[in-house]
Amino acid sequence: MSDLRIGGTRASSILGVGFQTPLEVWAEMTERTQREDISALERIEAGVFMEDGAARWFSHRTGLAVEPSPGIVVDKIHPWLSGSPDRLIVLPDGTRGVLEAKNCHSMAKCDWRTEDGATLVPPGYRVQLQTYLRITGLEVGYFAAVIGGNHLETPRMDKDEAFIEAMLEELEYFMRQHIAKDIPPDVTYRDLGILKRLFPKDIGRSILIADSHARESQALSELIRVKSEISALSKSRDEAQAIIFAAMEDATEIVTPLGTATWKWQKAHHQAKEAKVVESRVLRTKETK
Repeated sequence: MSDLRIGGTRASSILGVGFQTPLEVWAEMTERTQREDISALERIEAGVFMEDGAARWFSHRTGLAVEPSPGIVVDKIHPWLSGSPDRLIVLPDGTRGVLEAKNCHSMAKCDWRTEDGATLVPPGYRVQLQTYLRITGLEVGYFAAVIGGNHLETPRMDKDEAFIEAMLEELEYFMRQHIAKDIPPDVTYRDLGILKRLFPKDIGRSILIADSHARESQALSELIRVKSEISALSKSRDEAQAIIFAAMEDATEIVTPLGTATWKWQKAHHQAKEAKVVESRVLRTKETK
């Protein structure tokens, strides 16, 4: 049975600011592909184990009491919109809010702070929290974002009705136009992986695009041009390296008015892997004469 529910994570992906692409979400919801099991990935495991610690750290930092997740909550108007907030919090006036715990890489610190120190919330996480404020009917949300294992950000985010209205409009369109009508969303540069999963093998047929101004014709022409430029650049790179190598001989460093380079001896340890045959489709291009 297909899973036609949209939660905070899917909502952010549908709006183009999530970990998946709209096409990936469509493929899962229409059962073209199965949702990948990523529970064993270390970063996912870390998020699960860090969630409770992030919530307790948030409570210690802010003084706000934290309560368990309410479980799956379904929107009263849009039954396809649902989700499970990480935790609830008790605000000073006794009302409740939503708490979302995030475990982030150390390099993500800049995603939560501007250069002048102002607090930011990454767009995808903003969509998630506004989704949970919508379905719970609560007015206030917070994040407990642990960054690099030793830094905590606790930004507050109030319910934004205008944002939610615009978000729901986009999600309703996705459900109506792409799920109900079974029409895939437009592809983007991030969709190469899902397209290879959707169409792993060819069947020998040929497709004719007669219009040279068609999107597909223009895309193929652009691909041929870019591949040609990459090839030319690769040759220029290799020639420049060869000139530098010849000039350096057994020297470690070369210094010129325009730059420096080093050519050092080093050892790299590569783990031996069992040889195996990998079958996949390969894209080759040729310009029409």
